[in-house]
Amino acid sequence: MFGLNGSSEAVDMKVLLLSILVIVLSYGFKKLPRIGHYSVLFSILFGWLLFYIFDLAKPVTQVSSFIKLPEIFAFGPPRVEPSIIVMVIFITLLLLANMLATISVVQHVLERHQVQVEKNRLKQAGMVSGINQLLGGLFSAIGAVPVSGSAGFMETTKITSKKPFIIGSLMIVLISLFPPFTAFVAAIPEAVGYAAIFPVFASIIGLALQEFDGVKNKQNLYQVVGISLFAGIGAMFIPSQAFSEMSPALVSVLSNGLVLGAMVAVVTEKVLAR
Repeated sequence: MFGLNGSSEAVDMKVLLLSILVIVLSYGFKKLPRIGHYSVLFSILFGWLLFYIFDLAKPVTQVSSFIKLPEIFAFGPPRVEPSIIVMVIFITLLLLANMLATISVVQHVLERHQVQVEKNRLKQAGMVSGINQLLGGLFSAIGAVPVSGSAGFMETTKITSKKPFIIGSLMIVLISLFPPFTAFVAAIPEAVGYAAIFPVFASIIGLALQEFDGVKNKQNLYQVVGISLFAGIGAMFIPSQAFSEMSPALVSVLSNGLVLGAMVAVVTEKVLAR
């Protein structure tokens, strides 16, 4: 939202001011009774229009084909690399923890909106998540994972029905088969997307803080949060060149603030619990 990208290392004030305007519009759309459910969508559309008016929009990439079916192992056959195995283990544990947290916070949001929820769905969620990862690897795509952002979207849009999420997912699958449509959607400026979902992630932080209310030993909780955030966010500011002389297995962990912070949180919680 500061206008920093691969071609620019200085803050672009026009991009920053327009991003702030999109954030304000997004919060304003939330307050409107009829379109509050679609505040994120309207924020993206109005933000894209503003960026186009001020000549900040990205050009639509030209494509040569109208339809493109997914390829199996588009980047070549699978191969095993020792440095990746360590990373896969940590990422898998992180995704499992993330899945558990996502299910918990989504259930709390649904209960707050008087929506009946089914308990003990962890096994089903784990199986579907595993199938998604296998399909993602097979078709050389990014595997879909459960994220707490779903709860943030529910809290922001007040939409708790499964149908819109299913329809949206099917639309994304359909659009991905047609490169012209994919190129058109990909032309949305990054700053617009980040600004439009700013209220969503602000809601996620609020939901996270509400989760702390159910913890009995808050002193240990604050220490775990402080230490893990300090370690994870701090690692994100270390330049990649600083890890050049370390083993790839260590680099894959230490250079990833999310993985490192989650590992530190788990270890710290276990140590403090004893």
